[in-house]
Amino acid sequence: MVYSPPRPRGLADILARRNAAHDAYHATVRTLPTAQREPIEAYVSALMAEAAARRVQARDEGRAR
Repeated sequence: MVYSPPRPRGLADILARRNAAHDAYHATVRTLPTAQREPIEAYVSALMAEAAARRVQARDEGRAR
C-alpha cells in the first residue's frame, strides 16, 4: 500500500503546510557552512523562478483562450 498524505482542505491549510516547509528549509540550511549553503540556495532560487514562470505562462494561456 502506498502512503498518500491527506489532501489540503482549504487555502489556510495549504498556506500552513507551505509555511511549515519553508521554516523547516530555512532552519536546516542556516546550520550549513556557507560553502554548502550557497549552492543549495541558488538551486532553490532557480526552482522558485521556474515555478513562477510556469504560473505566469499558465495565466497568460488562460487569458488567450
